[in-house]
Amino acid sequence: MINCDSLYCFAPAFGIGARNDKLLIGIADAISLDYELANLKRWLENNYNGEMGWIARNVERRCNPLNVLPECKSVIVAAMKYDEMPKHEDYHKVMMRKMEAIVAEIKKEEPTAMCKCYVDTGPVLEKAWAARAGIGFIGKNTLLISPEHGSQMALGVVLTDVEVRSRTSEVGRQTSDIRLLTSDFRFPTSLCGSCRKCLDACPTGALVEPYILDARRCISYKYFVESKRASVEFTSREREGYGGKERGLASESFPPYRIKGGCDICQDVCPYNKENVIARSVSDEAISRR
Repeated sequence: MINCDSLYCFAPAFGIGARNDKLLIGIADAISLDYELANLKRWLENNYNGEMGWIARNVERRCNPLNVLPECKSVIVAAMKYDEMPKHEDYHKVMMRKMEAIVAEIKKEEPTAMCKCYVDTGPVLEKAWAARAGIGFIGKNTLLISPEHGSQMALGVVLTDVEVRSRTSEVGRQTSDIRLLTSDFRFPTSLCGSCRKCLDACPTGALVEPYILDARRCISYKYFVESKRASVEFTSREREGYGGKERGLASESFPPYRIKGGCDICQDVCPYNKENVIARSVSDEAISRR
């Protein structure tokens, strides 16, 4: 078993200080995500996934880490703000290096430990695990929101057969560069309250109700999924909502090479992001690789 406090040894592996990278790290017990599984099945029944057929494959496996790593006991989640990353580097690569650093540190204490790392590409529900690990909560825009850092973060997950437990019941331990959340700390289910700015601001009504996204209506979906076609069709409302002329959406259709970074209106209007606004010129390059 590894005590939660010992995870501070991860900091040097992340280049903390030299690069001023900042991470949130949380730990959750490896259990079946039955609540999330039921919600995912209902979402798929409504065809809200559109052409993303891969989401419907192996649904049970996606919601239970024991189906991915049968010996799994702990799920370690790391979150990092996009504006803390190298400007011209794919965030998948940045976060994967950090997940591999976590694994390396685990193996120093438990040499026979079994671990699997994922960054946005594996059969794990990163947002759900981040919420269960205490990094944030799922907002009405369906995104993970950290009250301290907003929602514009990249996530990475490590599944391990090592039992990770906190040595103390305090809410968390923090240095200037890394915050470690103890395994008994959780945010409430949601801290959105009565706010519905994201729902009201969405130009296409993709947020059909709080916490439910119809991806087929989402402008980012059109960019990142339908853009694989020869051209992408946008309505005038979508063009206006996304930013119109300043976004280069002067025509009804254009080739994929014109695609830049999707739509983040539901994040831009979120009060939790007001103090954490990331300029497009800084974040687009990393985010466009999602």
